[in-house]
Amino acid sequence: MLYMAFFLLSSCSFIIEKFINDESYDVVGLKKKKLSIVFSHNVHGETHPCGCRHFPLGGLPQVAGQIKSIKKNQDVIYVDTGDTIFDSNNLPPTLLKSRVYNAKGLAKGLNDVGLKYWTPGDYDFANGIDFLKEILEKKSFSMLISNLRNKETLPHKELVLIEHGPHKIFLLGMVHPDVLNSQYKNLFTLPHEFMPRMLKKLKNKKFDANNPFHRLVVLSLIHI
Repeated sequence: MLYMAFFLLSSCSFIIEKFINDESYDVVGLKKKKLSIVFSHNVHGETHPCGCRHFPLGGLPQVAGQIKSIKKNQDVIYVDTGDTIFDSNNLPPTLLKSRVYNAKGLAKGLNDVGLKYWTPGDYDFANGIDFLKEILEKKSFSMLISNLRNKETLPHKELVLIEHGPHKIFLLGMVHPDVLNSQYKNLFTLPHEFMPRMLKKLKNKKFDANNPFHRLVVLSLIHI
């Protein structure tokens, strides 16, 4: 459930650049010299470890413990790349109430352990758009979706910029229409249509692919 990517940031100062009057972007400044981007995926609604006798994997207690340990000397940004709150994109009527209850509890747990950005997968749409909006209410984490056709469909961030001195890490979130049920496919732009436009936006935000201090990270449930 838990994976980590580490970036060593050499500058001891940090700058927060503001995207004026644009709430679809987040800019994150850092205080420590090291940053860990921690990500999970395919949680499938599970809140507890796998139950393995030796080296049990996953579960909110494990995530909380790992993040607390990393935070001792590093900044942490925790992201999730989808198929998180449900174990299927089809909820049987007989299990709907219990699965919805569990999804709400899991979302609260992820919020409490420090989830910052969530790029949903097809399973996460199993109970509809309105339920996703409900999940996001009063939570500290945001949805990160860069290829949503209509910005009003879901509250979300289109782009995240992490800055520390000369270092810039740009985070995008991609939901591929091909993995979704038919009623949601048209909500999202296809990758080959979306990426050229997004690259132009990134250049406007000072992203330079040739700059060794710049990184572009695309969060997605599938390879693109």
